[in-house]
Amino acid sequence: MYRIGTLGGPVTLLATDAEMLGVTVSPDGKHIAYITETPNESQIISIDADGTNRRVTARRPMPQRFYSIEWSPLPDTLAAVAIGKTGIGLLRVDVADGSIRDLSVSGWGLVGQPAWSPDGATIFAPAALTGQPTFQIWAFDASTGVHRPLTAGSTDYDPLTLSATGTGDLVAMTRSYATSIWATDQFAHLRPIPILRGEGSDSVAWVDGQIVTSNSVEMLVHDADGSNPTRLQSYSAIYSYLDRCGPHQVVYRAFDREHRSHIARTDIVSGSTTRLTDGPTDYEPACSVDGSTLVFIHTSWQDNRCSITRKSLDSGQSLTLYETDPCKIYSPILSPDGTKVLFYKEPDAKDASAWAVVPLTGGSPQTLKIPIPTVEPNPSWAPDGKSILYVDVTNRVGNIWSAPLDGKPPRKLTAFDADQIFAFDVSPDNRLAISRGSVVRDVVLIKNAR
Repeated sequence: MYRIGTLGGPVTLLATDAEMLGVTVSPDGKHIAYITETPNESQIISIDADGTNRRVTARRPMPQRFYSIEWSPLPDTLAAVAIGKTGIGLLRVDVADGSIRDLSVSGWGLVGQPAWSPDGATIFAPAALTGQPTFQIWAFDASTGVHRPLTAGSTDYDPLTLSATGTGDLVAMTRSYATSIWATDQFAHLRPIPILRGEGSDSVAWVDGQIVTSNSVEMLVHDADGSNPTRLQSYSAIYSYLDRCGPHQVVYRAFDREHRSHIARTDIVSGSTTRLTDGPTDYEPACSVDGSTLVFIHTSWQDNRCSITRKSLDSGQSLTLYETDPCKIYSPILSPDGTKVLFYKEPDAKDASAWAVVPLTGGSPQTLKIPIPTVEPNPSWAPDGKSILYVDVTNRVGNIWSAPLDGKPPRKLTAFDADQIFAFDVSPDNRLAISRGSVVRDVVLIKNAR
């Protein structure tokens, strides 16, 4: 953490152990608080403005880590956002004795950057109720936690950008998606198809020659040319990480109050939906071509462990294929022949390779040296299983590349000259469906927030 004058000048190093998103200054400017972590604790540290007099203000056992903090206009109180046992919540921290009060009640899924009213009586924060995909700005009573929505509607507020002025106004950033869907036609040409606004910003999947899209809050199915759009409805509050799963079926991350984050499957013809896992923290599903086998990530927040789990949809039996502590695995993708799972694991001192495959029957993973730079959007196996398709971004423009598993150089498959790629899928007959576009961000001013 560094300090620099508003108009530039010399840079002063204040601390070497600060975490991102966790720095705030006391109202008199004499003290700075920031978040740091040890192997066993998440801590709020307070220092003087020149970096001296370091002391621990508050502690939480890992993995219940502090995420963001904001000093009150009153010098004795901080607002903190922290990961808890059931989600991310809003806390009030007493600077003098480090005592913590939870201001968020059950039902909160995510809470973002807090901001204070000038009198220190109210904490504002972008927040999403459990299972809701968009953030609204809420007002919390700083003493009791009683809360009410300050905004409403379909506008999504960025969770990390809320700020307050000294006169009681709020500044926030909204975000929306300008998307287009491109699909390979019968002549092997990649062309845009008609869609609704924002469609496909989460995921896209080929299912029996039709294109299914998700923007997190709804699914739509189209013919391959974009005609005959139909909304798919189920009990779920969200639809995320679409993947085909047998004839006429699509799997996805779903949510309801009882099972929380779990995996469900919907028939795109009849609309019938089946819950496939019990939750409460299952996500990123991948399915075999015949729909008999499901692979997904299961997380235990209590001990911060993640596992890639295989489940037979015929017998219901499950097997852990790979497990890690802490949770640092993503993007399990089942091979076309159904024999192995590609996944991302964060590199460490023992193994610098980021991608690996594990047999579907279980066993030790094999690391792969393939040049896939990110996990978003998820890569995909080529239909023949001999290469991996992935997105590479150059000068903020996304294109799809193919990386052969035999070590040959990657090959560029698309030639877009603008926009990013949000998601893509490749059909068994080697046709692409791509969701691409841009994130639209607007800065808004909310006057006299109450």
